[in-house]
Amino acid sequence: MDRDTFDLLCHQIDVAVGAQAFKSEAFQNDGDMKSDNALASQQHAGGLIHGETKLAVTIAVAWTAFFCLASQKAQSTLFSMKLLAGPLRH
Repeated sequence: MDRDTFDLLCHQIDVAVGAQAFKSEAFQNDGDMKSDNALASQQHAGGLIHGETKLAVTIAVAWTAFFCLASQKAQSTLFSMKLLAGPLRH
């Protein structure tokens, strides 16, 4: 996925769920997340992960799972085809 498409996807998710829920990098840097209480809470909890990072990791995990499932399905189909074909004769 190119950067422009990823940025558009992030924007659409931000609009759909709201800035407070998505917590984009811009929101965390410019928004309400800069107050002293918010900063102390973030440091205690190990900091916040930007919404863009969460989305990128989610896409990577989903793609990997899809690839693994597709690979297993292909291997299963190949195995079934070999069983149906029977032994090779020369």
